[in-house]
This record gives sequence, structure tokens and C-alpha cells, in this order.
Amino acid sequence: SLGLVIALTMLAPFVLLPINQWTRFDYSPAVMGSQFAVICCLLVHWHRMLRWQSVEMLMLLPGFDGIDGVRQQFCGQQWRLLWLLTLNIAIAWLVQSWWQAQWHWLAGAHVVLATLWGCAAVMALGCICQRTWQRVVLWGIYLIHSGCVAGFYAALSNDDMTWGLALDGVFVVISLIALQLSGHRLWSKDVLQPE
Repeated sequence: SLGLVIALTMLAPFVLLPINQWTRFDYSPAVMGSQFAVICCLLVHWHRMLRWQSVEMLMLLPGFDGIDGVRQQFCGQQWRLLWLLTLNIAIAWLVQSWWQAQWHWLAGAHVVLATLWGCAAVMALGCICQRTWQRVVLWGIYLIHSGCVAGFYAALSNDDMTWGLALDGVFVVISLIALQLSGHRLWSKDVLQPE
């Protein structure tokens, strides 16, 4: 179920931290958690696509105002998930920095901002996509996100981090605007048919 995926996504960085310490692998649990968060947001729309019959039942409940009520609830839950996953990564980075006694503030800001724009972009484009193949293309955002995180850490070793944070800032603004504007596109076709 999607709830289990979200719970595991939130626990992953905290479980990976002691494993990283004991095995001495060279990876950041907060970065891994950020990538898991983007995958989790991708799965939100896969789940919506696979469970299209559930929307018909939701429209019958008294708490929903037809398809507009379902859209509003779904969009509200997307925003809550976005802020929850971003806050989780921020806390994971703080715990990781405390555990390892290394405080790289620019790296932490980058991981949090990359999580924010990666999740928002995936959810915004997931609302717009109507076909299965379009959702498959969304995995490209995951690859872009992973490339940006890796590129920033390569620049961190060269002490040239300002371009990464500037790029993150641009991506955050674009993806948050896209997420806000994309909600009306949910279920733009007939709700009773699979997309």
C-alpha cells in the first residue's frame, strides 16, 4: 500500500545512518532519503492511475463535492506530503550531521532544496500526465534530480557551490508554481475510465 511506502521512505534515512557508520560506505543517508522521497512522489501518481475506480467511490461520500472536491482533497494531500518529506529530509540531514560531527550547511541546504523541487516537479507533472507512457517519462525527473545532487557534491569537493544553490532556487520556484497550477488537470478525462 502507498501508506507503507511513505512510512518506509520517511524511515529510510534514519535506518541507513547507523548502517553507513558501521559499514563505512561513502554515501549520505540524507541524499539517499531524498532520492527515495522523489520515488515516493512518483508512486503517488502511479497509485492514482492504478486505482482509478476508487475515485468513483470517493465521489459518493458526503465529504466530497463531486470531482472538484476530490481534486481539492488530492491537491491538498500532495502539498502535505511535499512538506512532510522535505521536513523529514531536513531532520535526517541534521541528525546525520550531528552523528558524523560534520556540518556542511551548503550541502544540507542543497539536499533539502533538491528534495523540495524534485518532489514538487514529479507531483506537478504527474497531475498533468494523462497516459501511462507519460508517467514513465516522469522517471526522467528522478534522473535529473540524481544528477543534480551528484553534480553538487562533485562541486563541493572543488569549493564551487554557488551555482548549485542558484540552480536549486530556480528549480524550486518553477516546480512550486507548476504544482500549484497543475491541480485542475487531475482527472480531466472521464473519471470512470482508466487514464
